[in-house]
Parts: sequence; C-alpha cells; structure tokens
Amino acid sequence: MLKHRFINGGERGISVAVQPFITVPTGAHGISDGVATGGVAVPMDMNLPNDWSLALTPTLQSEADADGHGSHALWSAVGALSRPLYSTVTGTAELYVERGYDPAGHQTRTSADIVLAWQPTAHWQFDIGTYFGLNADTPDAELLGGVSRRF
Repeated sequence: MLKHRFINGGERGISVAVQPFITVPTGAHGISDGVATGGVAVPMDMNLPNDWSLALTPTLQSEADADGHGSHALWSAVGALSRPLYSTVTGTAELYVERGYDPAGHQTRTSADIVLAWQPTAHWQFDIGTYFGLNADTPDAELLGGVSRRF
C-alpha cells in the first residue's frame, strides 16, 4: 500500500491524499479466494473547532466474485468525527456504507462504528472498536483491534 498527500491543508484547511492498493492472494485454496484485487482510496480530513476533526474516505476497488471466477466493482465511503479524549487517546464515531456489484447478487452494507485509538509514542498506535450493522446485509456487531507502526 502506498499513500501520497497532494493537498496539505495545514491546521485550518482540508488535506487530501490518494492511496492506491493491490491485494495479491498468497493463501492456500480454501483460505484464499485466489484473485488479485486492487483499488484506490482518497482520504480527506480537516480540523474543526474545539479539537474535533472530520475525515471522509471514498474508495473504489475491484473485488473477487463470490463464485471465485472473476471480479466486480465495489465502492465504499466512510465519514468519521474524531476528538482527543486524553493526551494519547482519541475517540472516533463513524458511518460506513459499501456497495458491491457481485454477479451473484448486489449487496449494500452500512454500519455505525465507535473506535478508540491509543498512541503511546509517535510511532505506535493501538486501536479497539466495534461496528454496529444498520441493515440486513451487515452483521449485527463486530469487534476489532489493530496495531500500527510508523516507519
């Protein structure tokens, strides 16, 4: 994955980046869908008053078909409102929508998400959160956890 910021809004403006990505299957049959996929995300963010920030990320990608023979278009968008809760902890509330055009059946997923991020150093971040499904195509609830390191 690669990310390049082409508009730096600074403290008061809007920042925009482009993030192309490719996923190459490496798992054994039954674990991997066997199809290389890719796409591009365009993360945008801006600072708001009182330490709030707003982020929007539209994405367009190619996704493996359910039958394993080919791929189809999928788009998604997430809007996130964040604010520091403590010096090293940030809280985020998100709304997410995804639309897939698989020939086996089109599907739309929507969720409301809550995430806490702890950044104990400038190079490490730990995330924990939950997603709440807002329609029948989306799981009722999912938990997540993650670790990121800046190089």
